[in-house]
Amino acid sequence: MGFALSLYRQYGKQFIYTTAYACVFAGILQIVLSYALQTNAEGIRGAMFFTNPNQLGYYSLCGLAIILVLETMIKIPRLIVYISFFVFSYLALVSVSKAALGSMIILFGAYLIANKIFSFRNILAVIVVGGLGFVGVTQSEFGKRFQENLEVRNQNEETRPDEITEWEYRGYDRITNHPEYLVFGAGEGGYNRFDTYITNHEMHSSFGTIAFSYGIPGTALFIMFIFSLLKKLPWYYLIYSLPLFAYGVTHMGLRFTIFWVALMMFPIIRMERMKVDFYKQVLARRKHIKGSEIKTSKSQVAV
Repeated sequence: MGFALSLYRQYGKQFIYTTAYACVFAGILQIVLSYALQTNAEGIRGAMFFTNPNQLGYYSLCGLAIILVLETMIKIPRLIVYISFFVFSYLALVSVSKAALGSMIILFGAYLIANKIFSFRNILAVIVVGGLGFVGVTQSEFGKRFQENLEVRNQNEETRPDEITEWEYRGYDRITNHPEYLVFGAGEGGYNRFDTYITNHEMHSSFGTIAFSYGIPGTALFIMFIFSLLKKLPWYYLIYSLPLFAYGVTHMGLRFTIFWVALMMFPIIRMERMKVDFYKQVLARRKHIKGSEIKTSKSQVAV
C-alpha cells in the first residue's frame, strides 16, 4: 500500500491511468496465455496461473473493483469498462467461485447506480449484453462446461457429513471452542493448538482470522483502519468496497497483494477529489475577485 501511495505521489494521474489499464491488460493476458501454457487446476475448478481457484476468484474481483473505483476519476472509455466486466467475469467463471460471481453482480449494480446510466438506451444495452452473456453461459461450450463444473461442485458439497456445519467447515468453530482468545488474540500459526474441524490449517475467513488471532485490540484497529480509507467518500464507494470484504467472510485473503492495492485506491481517489474541490474553490474565488474588480471599475467610471 505504501508503494502504491508513493507511486501516486510521484506520478499522480499517470499512475492512476497506468494501474487501470494494466489491470485490464493483465486480465486479458491471463486468458490468452491460458490457451498456450500449462495452467493450474484443482479438480473441476481452474486456477489459471494462481496457486488455487480461490486466489483466481479473488483476483478477478479485486481487479474489477480497482478499475471501477479509478474509473470514477479518470476518463476510461465505456467499452474498456465493459471489456473489464467480461474479462474478470470469465476468470471468475473459470474459478467456479460462487462468492466471486455474486460479488461481481454487486459491483455491476453499483456501477450502474454510480454512473446514473439508468436511461432507456443504457437499460436496453444492459439487457442486450446480459442476454448475450446468458446465452453464452447456457449455450456455448465454455458455458456448458461451467454449468457441469458448478453442478459437480455442489454435489461435492452435498457429500459433506450432515453433522459438519458451514461454521465448522470454515474453521469458525475454534472461536466457539476457545472464546478466551477473542480478548487478546491467539496469534497466527500453531493451528494444532486448537480444537477445530480443520486441524493444522488456518481459518477460511479474513475477518475470523483477525478476530481470533488478534482479539479485541487488533479487530478495533483494523476497523479503524478501514474507516480511515473510506471516510469522506460518496456512498457508492462503500458499495464498491463491500464485495472485497464480503469475500473475506468465507475465504482468507489477507495475504493477497492485489487486495491491499485495491484498498489503497480509495484514499488515492479521495485525494484526487480533494484536488478537484480545491481547484474549484480557487476558480470560484478568482471569479469572485474578478467580478468585484469589474464592479469597482464601473463605479469609478460612473463617478
